[in-house]
Amino acid sequence: MKLSLDRKMNGEIETKKMMQFFQTSKCNLLSGLKDMDRSLCNLKLESQNRRWTSQMTSRLGLISSLSIQIRKVAAHWKQMRRLKLEYEKLASEKKCGVSDLSQENGFVWSQLKCMESGFTDKLKKKEDEIAQANAKSRMIHCATTLCF
Repeated sequence: MKLSLDRKMNGEIETKKMMQFFQTSKCNLLSGLKDMDRSLCNLKLESQNRRWTSQMTSRLGLISSLSIQIRKVAAHWKQMRRLKLEYEKLASEKKCGVSDLSQENGFVWSQLKCMESGFTDKLKKKEDEIAQANAKSRMIHCATTLCF
């Protein structure tokens, strides 16, 4: 009986050792699964971080490019405003110059008409004087030819 009891106890001890081994293996397996799950989560997180960094870098490049374009457009608008003001100034100066020339032209034309009128009057007087001189000359000529 003692033998059977020893066997029975040995069997129970063996069973307990197997149960402990099984429990240890189970804990090791669960710990390994948790480690693997953590590693997968870290890989996913790193992958998402790389994608996010890539997207942010791309967006920052786009923002930088847009900022440069905006500065160029602003510079062009500034230059256009300057040129418009310059054009308006030149147009105003030209308009004043044309107005001055037009007034001067009117004055000169008026003076020319006065001079022309004066010369026309003088010409008529001279023509009358010539006609009178010719008439006197004919009379003198007639008188001298008749007298001889």
